Amino acid sequence: MGNICGLFGKSRQAFYKQKNINHQSALEMAIVLEKAVQIRASQKQLGTKKLHRILSQTLQHHKIKLGRDRFFNLLAENGMLLRKRKRKKYRLLILIIPSKSTQI
Repeated sequence: MGNICGLFGKSRQAFYKQKNINHQSALEMAIVLEKAVQIRASQKQLGTKKLHRILSQTLQHHKIKLGRDRFFNLLAENGMLLRKRKRKKYRLLILIIPSKSTQI
């Protein structure tokens, strides 16, 4: 492994450190996703910002640092974002057909 790492300009220590960081990060994201799914099961239309605010206590308990934007990206990668609702646009259409010349 030392020779392969040397070809890429990295030490074995750096390789294994990065491997451990990736593994730990994956575990943390799994915890966050599990909690988000639990909360969304009971409140289906809960937005990302409010969901992050609710999860902040759990994140602090597990000592996970996860900002709002990173949380947003995590939900997007896993298809858990809510779709924006389209609002109906009402148009008021009034047609007045003059019947006399003084109505113009």
